[in-house]
Amino acid sequence: MTNPTSPICYLKMTFRYVSGYTQTEKYDTGGRDARRRASYLRKRGYQVKTWGMGEQVTNVGRIKMTELRVENMTEAQFDALQDDDRITLRVERGV
Repeated sequence: MTNPTSPICYLKMTFRYVSGYTQTEKYDTGGRDARRRASYLRKRGYQVKTWGMGEQVTNVGRIKMTELRVENMTEAQFDALQDDDRITLRVERGV
């Protein structure tokens, strides 16, 4: 069960590459959730990059989005992140 004050992620994708695992998440720029999430992950030792994507067309209209990418994770880091996400991250599918 997630905490109601957890960051709201609108899209979460994971990839497996030769160099390791990568997870991409997209957030509403105005909500500051991407900043909170990046800070949270960096404190736990993950390599995190963020950048603005500009306005994106969604089911609810145009929203300024921010992309957050967690890169070069080992399998153990990836598994730990997936377990942690069940508690600390809300993924909204409606946008």
